[in-house]
Amino acid sequence: MKSEVNLNYRFNNKFSRYLIRGFRVASLIMYGYSIGWINTHALAPLDRPLGQFGGAFKFFNYWDLLIQFILFTLIVYCDIFVSKSNKQPSKRSNVLIKLRDIVHHGLALPVGLVC
Repeated sequence: MKSEVNLNYRFNNKFSRYLIRGFRVASLIMYGYSIGWINTHALAPLDRPLGQFGGAFKFFNYWDLLIQFILFTLIVYCDIFVSKSNKQPSKRSNVLIKLRDIVHHGLALPVGLVC
């Protein structure tokens, strides 16, 4: 008989789960606010005219902000919708979790380590 292993053994109580989810939502809001602020308030150097080729997309840090925002959006979405259906995960939730893992391991982690 196969025994179930609880992978979230460190975070079994409700307080720590809500604290982690709160951190994830706060990170999502922070990255979204940062992207919005850069798009509306960032000042260009005075020796170059505004609206030159690329804008903020020519900077690697801006790409990192976008990737982290996408990652935390997927994480919060998984927390809200996938964790409620723990008993019988559907194919859609499995695809969403795999997409979250691919974005984290393939994009967000390497780009975050470089920046």
